[in-house]
Amino acid sequence: MPFLFGAFPSRRLRLFDKAEGNKSTDDMAEAPKKQTKGRRIELGGHIVVDPRICHGKPTFKGTRILVQQVLNDVASGKSWEFISKVRWGGRVSVAAIAEAVQHLMLTRAFDISTQNPG
Repeated sequence: MPFLFGAFPSRRLRLFDKAEGNKSTDDMAEAPKKQTKGRRIELGGHIVVDPRICHGKPTFKGTRILVQQVLNDVASGKSWEFISKVRWGGRVSVAAIAEAVQHLMLTRAFDISTQNPG
């Protein structure tokens, strides 16, 4: 029996047994892996929403760059070329920026058209 220390000797024993290649009884009763809530949603060719990336906020594919960050740059008056090449080092293309702006305009138009007159 190996020397065990700490408050959870059964866990340490299980880790020791795995390292030795032995199958412990705890391994047989392991809980199934948790499934993530929600799925990856592609909002276009460049924008995705994935609950495992940036807490489910829209990002550009293959990056952790938030769409909101790029839209803030556009709103502050920076050129799309500057945003693409300098600010994000070419990781966000001009086409991706155009898609983000188009998506914003479509969602704003939908929000305005569905509001009830007050």
